[in-house]
Amino acid sequence: MSTNLVSAQGRGLCPPAVFDSFAVPGWIGQQNSWVNDPEGSDSAAYNYPLLLRIHGRLDREAMQRSFHALVQRHATLRSIFEVRGAALTQMVLADRACPFRDVDLTRVADGEKESAARSIVETEAETPFHLATEIPFRVVLLQLESELHDLLIVTHHLAYDDWSNGILIRELSALYAAFAGNEPSPLADLPVQYGDFVRWSARKMTGQELAANTNFWKSQLGDGATFHHLQPDLSRDAVPPRVNGPQRLNADGG
Repeated sequence: MSTNLVSAQGRGLCPPAVFDSFAVPGWIGQQNSWVNDPEGSDSAAYNYPLLLRIHGRLDREAMQRSFHALVQRHATLRSIFEVRGAALTQMVLADRACPFRDVDLTRVADGEKESAARSIVETEAETPFHLATEIPFRVVLLQLESELHDLLIVTHHLAYDDWSNGILIRELSALYAAFAGNEPSPLADLPVQYGDFVRWSARKMTGQELAANTNFWKSQLGDGATFHHLQPDLSRDAVPPRVNGPQRLNADGG
């Protein structure tokens, strides 16, 4: 089995305090990929890098506190994963700080600074997560000048997708503005977490609700004689995660 999915106990590590655990739903594509091809979890193909360029004075402590608050707020960001039997199991840790690395590039020559930053970004983006021991979320802050930074956020597709970008940027901006101004978090606790959605969905897939849904789709699709899958022209080759150019942010929240 892939080292990424070997249990923490199997590595001889002290097992972390687990707040919640549940099987990742079978309709999640990565669930089947991990169970059927555990070696694939060593790949960075499911990494999701997001690069932001920040202009203006930056409060590093407030930024680091903001990411820790995000990890505490969203249970899926402080989760580890393990294959148990035929299912990928998500275990939410009771507490876990966001991995946050600060890199000072201010002394690098101006002509080499951008290439040095790009090299670090690409390396981080292509470094896989050890899902049994690492949460699927890490941050690297690169200081280019006194008031110019690149902020790299690397997540894993098990916990993050395109829709998550807007949520993360909005909440990060609100948290940073509050913490930089020595104010408490302005965000209310989330009433529902991903585990709640998984359990709700599981209930809908059993008993009378399942029968009602099955009967509905049988009536809509009939015998399936008119339904055809499209044959793709090309197969998809494995590619490393793409890192786009940095998006611009202002440290003052603008």
